[in-house]
Amino acid sequence: MSSGAAVDLGHGIVRQYISASTNACDIGENIIVYYDCTGAVGVWLGGGDLPMDAAVPPIPDHEPKPILGVESVSEAFIRTEESGFTGDETSETILARAQRLDWVAESGTLSQSRVSVNGHSFDMSCACAMYYRN
Repeated sequence: MSSGAAVDLGHGIVRQYISASTNACDIGENIIVYYDCTGAVGVWLGGGDLPMDAAVPPIPDHEPKPILGVESVSEAFIRTEESGFTGDETSETILARAQRLDWVAESGTLSQSRVSVNGHSFDMSCACAMYYRN
C-alpha cells in the first residue's frame, strides 16, 4: 500500500492517489480521491489496469510511458481529464465527469474524511490541513 503526495487543485479541492500494488510489476488496484475541504465531502474513482480496448486518448510521445505499457484507470483520469479542469470543480462534478467515461471501472462518494483501501485507512482531512488550515 502506498499513497502519493496530496495535490492541491485549488478552490478547496485536494487529490490523493492511493495504490495497492501486489508487486513491482503489477499495478494492482489504484484509486484517486478528490476531497472538498470546504464541504468535507469527497469522491473516489479507479480500478485496476485499463482494458486493452479502452477508448482512452493515447499517451503523447513526449510523456513517459507507463511501466510495461500498462496504465491504470486512475493514472488515465489524471492524465486525460485533470488538464480540462477549470478550477470550478466540486467533488460532485468530478464524479459526474468520471461516470461519463466508460473506462472508469469504479467510483463513489465518501461519507467521511477517511477512505479505506484493502484494510488501510487514509484520512483526507490531513491534506486539507496542509493546504487550507493555519
